[in-house]
Amino acid sequence: MAILAICCLSLLIVSLDNTIVNVALPSIASELHAPVPDLQWIVDAYTLVLTSLLMLSGSLADRIGRRRIFQIGLAVFGTGSLLCSLAVNIETSSHSASSKPSAAPC
Repeated sequence: MAILAICCLSLLIVSLDNTIVNVALPSIASELHAPVPDLQWIVDAYTLVLTSLLMLSGSLADRIGRRRIFQIGLAVFGTGSLLCSLAVNIETSSHSASSKPSAAPC
């Protein structure tokens, strides 16, 4: 039961982060002077990396261990979130956003 709760919480974190990014897009556009296509890449990079790493991370979790992969994923997710918050241009923000979805494997 605890494993299910942890997996659900990790999905909640990823979903909440995606919602926060979508709500913050107008502020990101004004602060970083970003055109609409660049803003789309912030959201799309997140989704693209999430879907491409999901199968790989599940396979790695079976081989290395779920707990270790989950901890690594949370560390990468936290680092990506920190880098996104410190981004000074749109390219840095979109590269940082693409590093965050690796916390999703459960």
